[in-house]
Amino acid sequence: MPRFTKSELLRLQKKYKTDAEIGRNFNITRQYIHFLRKLYAIPPIPGARTVFPPPRITRDEFVRLQKKYHSDKAIAEKVGLSATRVGDIRKSYGIPSIVLDNTRRNAKIVSMAKKGMTGTAIAREFKMAIPYVCKIINDGGVRLNRGAPVRVGNRA
Repeated sequence: MPRFTKSELLRLQKKYKTDAEIGRNFNITRQYIHFLRKLYAIPPIPGARTVFPPPRITRDEFVRLQKKYHSDKAIAEKVGLSATRVGDIRKSYGIPSIVLDNTRRNAKIVSMAKKGMTGTAIAREFKMAIPYVCKIINDGGVRLNRGAPVRVGNRA
């Protein structure tokens, strides 16, 4: 990752005006440029926007995206937000998660856990995050098989 001196950053700021433009031209994040500006105590150019608000998603648009992409992560990749932010938007609209509410799949996950399969193995098979799988299993009233203990080093 490029590291600019204070004088280089001042020159780039005059040329490109915003942190986002500098970042785009050097293939680095706007946040990193902002960090360097703060490090060197360089104020932003007055009137230049250094932080851009995330796109606003209406409730109807969110429902449409959820029907098409299902998970918060897939929606986040489509609209350019983090999965956490998409989850927060979903919760603010009172929309339940499709990933957690798939009853047929959840029943299969619980039955696999009852047969002794580990949560990690189940998550791998369903291509889901481990915390989601653990929540589904716990909601199904099954105690997880934690797997064999991991040995460290050459200890017997």
